[in-house]
Amino acid sequence: MLTNPLPGLLLSLLVGIASADLYLHHPRGSNNKLNERQKNVRNDNRLFDSQNNANSGYNVGDDCNPACAIDTNNDNNAAPDTYNATAPGAGEGMMYYYAGSFLQLEWTAQHGCGKNNPHVDCEIIVQYACEDTMPNLRNGHRIATIGGGQNDNGQNTNDLNTLTGKTERESPNSTKSGQEYGQHEDYKYWMDCKKRERNKGLFTADILQSTTNQQTSIYTRQGNNAERYGYECPEERDYYPFWHPSPWRDAIVLTDDTRRCGMYSKESQNVVDKGHCDVPGYKCHEHPSCVERRYNQNANQQPFDQPPLPNHRAACEAWSERYPTMPGTWVESGRRDTWPPRCQRTPYQRMNHHGNTDQGIPASVEWIVPGLNWNEQIVADNKKCVLRIRYNTSSKDFDGWDIGEDPKGVKANPQSDFVGLGYNYSGPLRLNINTAQFFRTFEDRSHVFEIRTRPLYVPFYSAIHNFNVRGKRGNVVQTYPSVEYDFVWSRKHRGNVYRWDYLHIQWTGSDANSPNDAGNGMQMTDRHNMVETVDPGTNFPKNLYIDETWERDIFGYRLKENQETGAVAERKVS
Repeated sequence: MLTNPLPGLLLSLLVGIASADLYLHHPRGSNNKLNERQKNVRNDNRLFDSQNNANSGYNVGDDCNPACAIDTNNDNNAAPDTYNATAPGAGEGMMYYYAGSFLQLEWTAQHGCGKNNPHVDCEIIVQYACEDTMPNLRNGHRIATIGGGQNDNGQNTNDLNTLTGKTERESPNSTKSGQEYGQHEDYKYWMDCKKRERNKGLFTADILQSTTNQQTSIYTRQGNNAERYGYECPEERDYYPFWHPSPWRDAIVLTDDTRRCGMYSKESQNVVDKGHCDVPGYKCHEHPSCVERRYNQNANQQPFDQPPLPNHRAACEAWSERYPTMPGTWVESGRRDTWPPRCQRTPYQRMNHHGNTDQGIPASVEWIVPGLNWNEQIVADNKKCVLRIRYNTSSKDFDGWDIGEDPKGVKANPQSDFVGLGYNYSGPLRLNINTAQFFRTFEDRSHVFEIRTRPLYVPFYSAIHNFNVRGKRGNVVQTYPSVEYDFVWSRKHRGNVYRWDYLHIQWTGSDANSPNDAGNGMQMTDRHNMVETVDPGTNFPKNLYIDETWERDIFGYRLKENQETGAVAERKVS
């Protein structure tokens, strides 16, 4: 996944195998869903390119009282019921986490991961962004894509942007950018990506063969049709570490080869500036080459003889010489002045199995929710934020970090005598290879949440552990590849929680789940409660005074006097 901004070099990448979907379960991964009343996401272009199974993901949380779901026929909560997206609190079930608290991240990756997995090489990249780098960050209230292109039913639109004459799927319509639309990256970020020359040092196999089209960063081997997903930049999405400024902060890198950790720390935008060619006088709609995404610099075919904006310093300086009335300046910026990402080994997951690791728990990592950088400056407190996780995996057909020349002539659906017994004896055989997906990146993102200042009443020596609910309404078949309800909190610290520590207990759910999914209460609604039992194998609530004369808190400490002797004790009980 390490890449280089200099064109002309064939560089390394680690991206995934086809169908290697990634699902974020905690915090709730959206997979682009908002408040659909059906299994499949209705608009997978809404915010980002997940490449995942359309049935995955969790709806945005609701905060209606009593519910956003309506018992339309007064039949004691039996289907059919409906969802009122305009009700007070609809879509407002936003989670919040205190700066410095411990948050358990959990996911499943379909095609496996881990150093001891002989089938794949894998990386998991965890990042987050807040309002300071993503202005107007929001979930939105419509399923339609900001800037047009896909409507509330997930259907492609044919509306034209009169400014460019291109469809909204290619050129966003500025009139369709109100607060009702969800937004992560902003319009400028997309346009910078659209105008900038793609990194031609990347392995592209037999994809991106055009010499006039497919020249900018909205084209990648994995996404070669310039499809727009919100305002995400496809080239930045597919590669890491990225070589231009990005709104994302690095949180955690999980790698099969921890020898790369030093490189990840050094190349992270957390600690180093990233460069870009700043050309203030370049307006895409004024240049036919940019409008039509057609570039033919060598043939001087006007009006399409202008190249894309440069992507490295030397080309930026050459641009200024060629276009003195529209000069460019190479600018390095974006350093976050915060800690480099934590880097550690990827957890093992078996192939083709959305299940637990070999330790019997979900693939997970504990994230310390940020609040201060190394200069003790507030970087995220009391801000809206979003979490992003990417799954990059490659086969072992060649070393993705030292490609050299085009490895083994990888082409689509190659045909040869691979066995070697003779072309007409053991061949020809054909391999089913889609070179746009032969290595591939998958992604999931949370809904927007808040990072809040640590409460003043919590002592400095007390840890805060987030205790939440993952999953959604339904049985295992109905929710798959998402999961059923379960409580989740720190696995790393579970055996080291002290009486002076705090649990931050909260959850949210959707009132727009699919009708008839298993569960109690009104159809479609997510509802949870917490009741103490004697042990995990029992179902009836525990009476605090049965078989003991002391009341205990959640950690097992005795709190009240013995009813017979009046003695007081505070010893830990097993």
